[in-house]
Amino acid sequence: MYRDLLTSEIQGEFINLNRLATLYPNFNMLEISKLFDATLARLDYPVRQTLIPVLLVHIGISIDRMLVGQIVHYDTKDDTIESSKEWQVAQQFLEEVSQLLGITIPPCEVKMMARLLIGYRERDVYQASSQQKQLELFVKETLEAIKDSLGIDFGEDLEFVHGLCIHLQGVLERLENQIHVPNLLLKNIKSQYPLVFDMAVCIANRLSQMIGMSLSEEEVGFIALHLGASYAKDSHAKKQKAILVGALNPHLKKLVVEKITDRFQNRIEIVSSLPYFEESVVLEKNADLIVSCVPLKHRLPVETLVITPFFNAQDELSLFKLLNELEKRQANIEFNMMIGRFIDETFFYPQLKVETATEAITVMVDKLKRYSIVDDSFLESCLQREACSATSFDYSLAIPHPLVLNSRQSVISIAHLDHPIEWGGSRVEMVMLLALNEADREFMTIFFDWLARIISDQDSIRTLVSIDNRDQFIQYIVQH
Repeated sequence: MYRDLLTSEIQGEFINLNRLATLYPNFNMLEISKLFDATLARLDYPVRQTLIPVLLVHIGISIDRMLVGQIVHYDTKDDTIESSKEWQVAQQFLEEVSQLLGITIPPCEVKMMARLLIGYRERDVYQASSQQKQLELFVKETLEAIKDSLGIDFGEDLEFVHGLCIHLQGVLERLENQIHVPNLLLKNIKSQYPLVFDMAVCIANRLSQMIGMSLSEEEVGFIALHLGASYAKDSHAKKQKAILVGALNPHLKKLVVEKITDRFQNRIEIVSSLPYFEESVVLEKNADLIVSCVPLKHRLPVETLVITPFFNAQDELSLFKLLNELEKRQANIEFNMMIGRFIDETFFYPQLKVETATEAITVMVDKLKRYSIVDDSFLESCLQREACSATSFDYSLAIPHPLVLNSRQSVISIAHLDHPIEWGGSRVEMVMLLALNEADREFMTIFFDWLARIISDQDSIRTLVSIDNRDQFIQYIVQH
């Protein structure tokens, strides 16, 4: 279900609280959300609406912990927390949670939630410390590195940047005080959102190098939550070009255009508005879809959506579904075109006999080196990535790859293992080693979206693992 929140298929549904509630079967998150909203209103404590889902994810993880008796004994040198408005909010809210769920919530948990709220306080009243300013510089440089490597720009989302800085300050606090915070959603995040988790690994690795201390997988998972919330806002490869058709009066036309662009501003661009259908204009503008206010039939292979002249809620839902389908279709075309080119018979192993994950990676990388696909740094980078967090999944599959995209050309090396091996706590039978050139960085996003889809279907994974012929392997991938 996390996949529905963070990946591009449910564009922006991270703010859907009903969907969020399904992540926590042990308690009613919608009731918790109502308590939280009521507490904020009662104490006149403003929180930006876009931050509510992220805060609720953190709160949900904390409640899940406490329900099974996992208490974080949080302490901090900041003596001002208990006199803050955030302490008052956290205390009253958690008292009501305690009564609702019948659990005891100690003061240390109140303090940790208050610290979280302080971090997310409105930016104009937040005074950054020298450590925070250092973290802001670190985050800026790290997000630039992610942009250069994967072509995904988080830097424009200032709310996310601020939130990540605050979160990393909390990470440093926990490391300094040797506080371990369990993340009961780690397994879901890691297996169902591989791209988001991989970007979190990149941030954690750079932070570890800066401070000389390693971050746990649980902390990497928390970083992924922040990345996922931002990624869900703007995870579209390109805007769909639309033509609006219909003889509307100027006021109605302006209203329809404003409604569409306001709701789907990152996903659609109205390139032309016509009083009636003109085939030549549709072809000239290379339109991806036609939005018509009147019933319309034509011969062009362009998707057409008929809406009411007022663009009501049902129209919005229909356009939402159509955009999802168009984006999925376009991503599949790109993926299918590239996957066959990257999987070369030379680097396809029908039966590879190895005993460990390190041996499998080493054997596969050595052959890439012999063909001058990668240099000596590639193996070290792959092993360093594994040290941060194993790239295996609970579906017989491992996807090792380096921390940076520095291959001379893009290759996906496939190995069907002679027998299953232990790999990061999982039983692995097939390895897909990614060696991508920076020029093909967009493929990384498409590949991980495909991976998120395929590993949600165990039958598909079992079939894929059983295919030891390169052409049949590619054919199955393209068809699924």
